[in-house]
Amino acid sequence: MTKKLLMSLNLCFVTFSESASDESGSCLLSHIHKPSPSPEPNLNGECRQWRSNSCCMANGYKQYSFKSSTTSYQTDHCGQLSDQCLIMMQRQWCLYQCDPYLEKWVVNVTKAETNNYFGDMDLNIVNEKDSSSDSSIDSIFGNKSDDELYQMFMASQERTKSHRLWKVPLCKNDCDSWWNACKAELTCTNDWYGGFNWEQGEDGKWRNLCKNSTDSCKRIDSWFSSSTAFCEGIFKDDYKVIKHSDVCISFLEPAHNYNASHGENSRNSEEVEITLAVLLGILGVVSIVVIGVVLWKKRLSYILSRSEITTNLLDEAESPEREVFT
Repeated sequence: MTKKLLMSLNLCFVTFSESASDESGSCLLSHIHKPSPSPEPNLNGECRQWRSNSCCMANGYKQYSFKSSTTSYQTDHCGQLSDQCLIMMQRQWCLYQCDPYLEKWVVNVTKAETNNYFGDMDLNIVNEKDSSSDSSIDSIFGNKSDDELYQMFMASQERTKSHRLWKVPLCKNDCDSWWNACKAELTCTNDWYGGFNWEQGEDGKWRNLCKNSTDSCKRIDSWFSSSTAFCEGIFKDDYKVIKHSDVCISFLEPAHNYNASHGENSRNSEEVEITLAVLLGILGVVSIVVIGVVLWKKRLSYILSRSEITTNLLDEAESPEREVFT
């Protein structure tokens, strides 16, 4: 009974967490995500643009700069990043942690750990439809104690939250801004996911270290040949750079991401409105100039005609008096 109850609870959890989604979006990516997105009016820092609807919490936004309960990501592995680069890094990290409209580009890539008692067992088995049968359940869980079953159940719950981004269509403008802010910074790898050694500190947190030594530190624009190569490679396969005029996700203008997640580019309509406003403004200025020129010409013509009349009168006044014939 205990085993079947745990399996039922797990299946319900997976169904709810991975398929339930509405216009408010969904939160799937991180262990520090909220269960579902909601407003966070006190969200500050570089994540403040997600206040209206967010997967991250206001009292924990400082965690969203490459840190979690188990890791402490060292962006200064080759020296402190400049403020402008750090801001851009944090902004794209806020997209990862806070944006509720990325579900279309979220995949589950978690694999069973090989360094614990689960061994190589694939925990995905709890998501299979045939796992509801007694034979399938008994073949996996038959020799487990209730305590072990509970631990496995909790691990499977954490597994459903272990997702990553996969080729999010990142706006080229965002990519270029990120590149320009960071291309002069130093790093020892072109893969900020798999290019490091990891060392566990006394606090129990894992930290990323350069594989060789800090002697391998080079400018980012030495590792990457272009902004696109940088954005698609630094966090490998998180992003795919897309023209700004196409449907794309933005960490600089996240207000457009809801429409982008539904295949619409609201930037186009906004840009059209801006273009029309500019054209109308130019037309207004041109109209004023034309009217001014016309009025000036009329005024000049009037002045010239008055001047001519005055000249004629003066000429007549200065001419000899007409002879009077009697």
